[in-house]
Amino acid sequence: MRGNQGFSIIQVLIASTAVAGLALVGLRLAEDQKKIALKTSRSFLVGYIKKEISYLLSSEKNCSLTFNGKKPGSDVINSLSQVFVDKATGEISRSSRFNVSTVYNFGKENIFSILSFRLSSEAPYTTEKGYNVLNVEFDLGDGIIGSNIFRAKIPISFTTNEKGQIDKCSVKTKSTVNGPWIIENQSMVPKNKNVGVSVNEAAAQLHVNGDMGIASENFQPCDEKSEGVLAKRGKTIAFCDGGQWRNVGDINLNFKKPESYRLSLLTAGQKERETKFHNYCALNRIKISDPLGSCRFEKIAQTDSKSKYRIQAFSNGKSTMIECEVYCFD
Repeated sequence: MRGNQGFSIIQVLIASTAVAGLALVGLRLAEDQKKIALKTSRSFLVGYIKKEISYLLSSEKNCSLTFNGKKPGSDVINSLSQVFVDKATGEISRSSRFNVSTVYNFGKENIFSILSFRLSSEAPYTTEKGYNVLNVEFDLGDGIIGSNIFRAKIPISFTTNEKGQIDKCSVKTKSTVNGPWIIENQSMVPKNKNVGVSVNEAAAQLHVNGDMGIASENFQPCDEKSEGVLAKRGKTIAFCDGGQWRNVGDINLNFKKPESYRLSLLTAGQKERETKFHNYCALNRIKISDPLGSCRFEKIAQTDSKSKYRIQAFSNGKSTMIECEVYCFD
C-alpha cells in the first residue's frame, strides 16, 4: 500500500525508526558529554585541594604534628593537622584539616570526598636519607564517566628518630618561588610595595576592588605591632586600638560621668552656650514656664569622631523661667 506521495507504509516505518535511533544516539552523546564535563570540573577542584594540602604541609610544624611517630612508607592517617600558637601565652593548639570521608560541596554538582591518606616509598622523590610520598585518594562521586577515583601524590622530605619513625617533615618542593610573592618565616610577603586585587594599579598598600573576607581566628594579641588590625570576634568585627579590641561601630562611652552644660534664662531675651568637642551629646532636661519660650540644641562643628554643639534659650515673656541642660559623654 502506498500513500498519496508514493511512499509505502513500510518505508515510513523504517524512516521513523532510523530517526528515533539517531535521536537516542544524540541523547547518549549529550549525556556522556555532561559526564565528561562534570568529571573535568571535579578533577580541577581536586587539584586545587591538593595544592591546599601541599601548602598546609609546607609548614614543618603542621607536617611534623601530622606524621610524628608514623612509619615512613607504610602508615596511614585519617586527617592532617594544623598548629595554632597564641603569641600572648605561647599556648599551642591543634586543629584537624582535610579529614577522611569529609564531603566537599562546591555547588553545581561539584561534590567529592577524600578516601584515604597513605605514606609510601616511591621513586623519583629520593633524598640522601630516604624518600616518601603522601598518596591522597579522592572519590569524585557519582554521575561521571569512567573511574571515579582520583589519585594525587605529594612528595615529602623527612627525618626519623632512633626508632625509625618520622619526627620532622615538610613538603618537598622541586621549584623555587617565582612570582610577586615570597615566603618569609611561613608568611606570604609581596615583593612590591602595593598589592592590588582586581584593580589595574594599587593605590594603597592593599587595594581590593570587591568583597573582602576577614579571618575568623584571633591568631594574634592586640599590641603595638597589630595596631589597627581587623579581626572577626564572634559575630562582630573588631579592630585593635591602644592594646584593646574594640568592636567596629561601637562607641565606648562613660555614661556614669557625663559633662553637663546648663543654660538658664530668667528674663525676656536670648542666651547661648557652646560645648567642647565630645563623642556624644544629648538634651538631658528642659524646663520652660513661658509658652513662647524654647530651647534649641544644634551641632555646629565636627571632626572625624567628635562634635561640638550650641545650646540656645529664647523667651518673649516678661516673667519667665527657662532652663536647658545637655549631657555630653566620652
